[in-house]
Amino acid sequence: MAFELLKVEANEAVLPALRRARKVVVISVNALRFADVDWDRSAAPPDTGTLADQMWSIPVDRISLDAVEQVRDKLAAWQADAAPGAKRQAYLAAVTFDSLKDPAERLYFRQVKTSLTLPKDQVDRLREVGGRLLREAPAFQRLVVDLNSGR
Repeated sequence: MAFELLKVEANEAVLPALRRARKVVVISVNALRFADVDWDRSAAPPDTGTLADQMWSIPVDRISLDAVEQVRDKLAAWQADAAPGAKRQAYLAAVTFDSLKDPAERLYFRQVKTSLTLPKDQVDRLREVGGRLLREAPAFQRLVVDLNSGR
């Protein structure tokens, strides 16, 4: 069984490999975070830092959600474009804090700042939860079953 990892960009270089592929796996890591805002509970206006954080996170979050939907559409089109008799299988494994079952853990990770530097304990926790969320993602579990069964 041969695997080929491709970084898909908006160019024609990867298209021949994608046309030959029988399986495509996309892992979407979405670190959307939801700042706890209580602006409606205080007479004081939000401070500049809070506003700046929201100003940047809202459009980035929207772009992230749109990108996942575009990938989903592209994978569906790729599957539909298979030659007659050829079977193509697409797996879109979403890794997102929303999948965490424990509300306290979900809240913790939603509040981790997006930063190039984080405390070591947060980095360790993020690495652990990322791997766990990937292993728990239904599409990833289907992929593992299909690979183990030779499908």
